Amino acid sequence: MSKGSDVTPLRLGGFDDCIVGVGSRCGQAMVIYDAEKILDKLSQEMSREEALDHYYSKIEGDWQGEGTPVFMQLATYEDIVERSGKFDGISN
Repeated sequence: MSKGSDVTPLRLGGFDDCIVGVGSRCGQAMVIYDAEKILDKLSQEMSREEALDHYYSKIEGDWQGEGTPVFMQLATYEDIVERSGKFDGISN
């Protein structure tokens, strides 16, 4: 990761146990969360449907600037192609 960035990686309060790593986007550091762990945690306090709605509208969909965290879902290349119908970003 680049040194000297003045962007502070943002964290989600109460979800440190869902952090899986640190990454970078265009030289800016960011915290990476496991989306499924966040959903599991939210589901302890609400239904799974409510947790999904809350996650997509208030967490994953909440851009906070360059330090906004990344929310990861484990997937194989085949999963990505199946979900999107194509995947042009990586060549073998």
